[in-house]
Formats: sequence, structure tokens, C-alpha cells
Amino acid sequence: MTRLNFPRSVRAAAIKRATRDNGQIYCERCGLPVKTLRVDHIIAAGYGGKATLENAQVLGPCCYVQKDAADNAGVKRAGKLEAAHLGAPDRDYRPTRKIEGRGFDKRPKAPKPVSGKIVRRRDIFTKKPV
Repeated sequence: MTRLNFPRSVRAAAIKRATRDNGQIYCERCGLPVKTLRVDHIIAAGYGGKATLENAQVLGPCCYVQKDAADNAGVKRAGKLEAAHLGAPDRDYRPTRKIEGRGFDKRPKAPKPVSGKIVRRRDIFTKKPV
């Protein structure tokens, strides 16, 4: 789902609503004065929240980090439940049992040379025939 950003007029109205008489902007969730702010959805866009003034709130960093993490986890879980309901396979699925292949052919090891001397392969290929 694509994120629905607030139009400029809605962001301006939400900031105006959070501004007190002294000109300071306050977090609408905890009431602390903020210098950096985010205009956030009350009902997350992933849950179907609209980009309207009624669904907008001004948050400071104190509240935004917690709310954003909770919203992201909830939206991800809701998406997985919807996909399971529709029958789509889970992309994070890993089989519980190891899948075993046919393996390599079982050939006997090469016999040792009769003389007992081990001949390096390099010597075999580098010597010129007489």
C-alpha cells in the first residue's frame, strides 16, 4: 500500500492546531513542547487511515518513534494475515526439514600406485613425451 501524505493545507492546519498562544508548538500526544515535529496519521495509512485533518496529529520525536514502530509492526502483521487469508504463500517461508538431493555418485577412490611413489599430477602433464 502506498503512503498517503498529507496535503500542505492539512499539515499547516494541524501545526496551527498544535500551536499555543505563546507561539510554541506542542506534541498533541504527550503535550511537551517540540522543536522538530512530524505530522502523523492517527489511524495509520496501512490500516486505511485517510489524509485528512481529523486523522492528523503533530508529534514530537518523543512520541513519533514509539508510534511509528508499533504502526509498522501492526501493518506488517495485518498484511501477512490478509495474504494468508487470500492463500498467498508466505515469502519468508523456509521448510522445516532439510531438502536432501541425490548426492554425488559413489565411486571408489583411485588406487595407490603400485610402486608406492606418489606422482604429482603436475609432473605428468609438464613432461614432454620422448
